[in-house]
Amino acid sequence: MWTRILGILLIIAGIIGGPIPVVPGSLIVVLGILTYFAGRERTLRRFIPERIPAFVAGIYNRVVAPVLQPLHDKMVESIAAHGPRRILDVGAGTGALAVGIARRLPGSRVAGIDFSPAMANIAALAGAGVPNLVFAVMDGKQMAFIDNEFDLVVSTSSLHHWREPVRIFNEIFRCLKPGGEAWIVEGYSGVDQAAIDRALKPRAWGWAHYRVVMYSLKIHGFSQEEYDTTVKDAIAQSNFREGVFSRSDIMMHIVLRKPVTAPAP
Repeated sequence: MWTRILGILLIIAGIIGGPIPVVPGSLIVVLGILTYFAGRERTLRRFIPERIPAFVAGIYNRVVAPVLQPLHDKMVESIAAHGPRRILDVGAGTGALAVGIARRLPGSRVAGIDFSPAMANIAALAGAGVPNLVFAVMDGKQMAFIDNEFDLVVSTSSLHHWREPVRIFNEIFRCLKPGGEAWIVEGYSGVDQAAIDRALKPRAWGWAHYRVVMYSLKIHGFSQEEYDTTVKDAIAQSNFREGVFSRSDIMMHIVLRKPVTAPAP
């Protein structure tokens, strides 16, 4: 009960102090919301919008993206070893992964899309001057790409935003070349402190590092139980039918393959 009361007080304080100045007030409101929903993170996840507002995109770019950079770097190397020529990043966010891929594979063509104009704008600035990279504002449920266009589709920390995952899985399936793969990477909430320290820079946020990451994973990730039910069910309903699951430290990895001879939808 006390966490709800404290959360309400923080939200009120943030709203009152928001206009002067704006950013600290917004941060206090976010902190209040997180406090109010402590212990009920799955409930909070339902309120996360598909289209991220501008002030959240700015906070993510300054605070979260640098912490996740080691994970992006590892994924870039995995993709480079895979050797795809055309790559699509669905839910590219502020662009760190797509920029890294395009720079690491200059002979490739990389597209990054995000439903949030604010996220896509930040990504476009980050990728300015990279000739084999383009970002666009696009709904993953209706992507403006031709059939069989990409060798590889990646999506990191985006799945928890999807309100209609089956539709997005089917669009990814459509855009993949026969024999192509989709790599869906999402946070895994069933972790311990050792896994967090292996995956991220130790004590990146000082004494609060472990608690902050754990709380974030509960909101922005899935438990094993949720994968075995909700996520797996969505994949089964899609044209992919099934996927290969694995886990590495704080992330779950799902590999979806489009058959060389794809069945009719």
